[in-house]
Amino acid sequence: MACNFCVSSFWISFLILFLNLISHFRPVLSKNNVNERPIVGIPTMSITDELLLKKVSKLKDRKYIAASYVKFIEMAGARAVPIPTNINDTVLQHVFKSVNGLLFPGGETNLVDSGYYKLTKRLYELAIKENEKGKVFPILGICRGMQAMLVHTEGSIDVMEERDSVNLTTTLTWNDENFEKSFIKDMPPPMKEVAEKKKITAHFHKYGVTKEIFSKGKVGEKFNVVATSFDRENKEFVSIFQGKELPFFGLQFHPEKVLFEWAETINIPHSLDAVYLSQFFSNAFMGEVRKNKAHRFSSWEETERYTTSKDPMYYTGFLPDAHSPFMQIFVY
Repeated sequence: MACNFCVSSFWISFLILFLNLISHFRPVLSKNNVNERPIVGIPTMSITDELLLKKVSKLKDRKYIAASYVKFIEMAGARAVPIPTNINDTVLQHVFKSVNGLLFPGGETNLVDSGYYKLTKRLYELAIKENEKGKVFPILGICRGMQAMLVHTEGSIDVMEERDSVNLTTTLTWNDENFEKSFIKDMPPPMKEVAEKKKITAHFHKYGVTKEIFSKGKVGEKFNVVATSFDRENKEFVSIFQGKELPFFGLQFHPEKVLFEWAETINIPHSLDAVYLSQFFSNAFMGEVRKNKAHRFSSWEETERYTTSKDPMYYTGFLPDAHSPFMQIFVY
């Protein structure tokens, strides 16, 4: 009898999830002004992993994007364009006017004077201006990318504090009021509850941002806290935020790792609950990106020239002990 109840509960939850997902995405798909061929720009960053550079010396001074970020974009029906840190302003302006949104990836880089810092700051400023013109231009920042958005907003790295949260799997504590106004407001209730009770988000950050930062200064003016988490010392940090007026979103955890990174040396949840949650974030972000139909490349040939479709992926899974043990990376 108990077993039958468990099976019944599972299918009820699954049905609720399915119906909610249809309800969430059907209005988007039915609109004539929705972009059915979205493209997302992803900034590169320098390869700094010492073990990888020691094993593959030709990668010195090269830039990269973890393939998991590209796949995270592609799984929601979009394509990715790499944006090199050494890009000149003319090409940068052209690429920006051709992509429909941005994903700022995480990684080992500083937010003071690195090429990644300078590039994301420039892109962040362009995105603000574009939204102020009335055009929807979203940004999703993941881990370091989330922190970069806050540093660019406040103009200082002082918004961050050290946290014991590297290789940490934990839960989400929701701010229900802000959740209801967020880009993930249509998350099925069973999924939201699971994320609050089960450790299904993967964290790899040395620094975090407290809720107090969001109650003052420029960050407080522009962003709302959607969810928080706690590190190993039970210190709270913001896990999800969203712009009050701008379509800018931050995730301190890594949904893409749950789906595409497999090194056994790192603690990444791969349960169905974790996978469903990660897939939901990918689709929810792409729902925002699809609202931008104004930006496009001039032709199919130009699109192919810029997207990652032509770029080879390098297998790096043979280095599970690397600081950032990616399975695959794009190198530039």
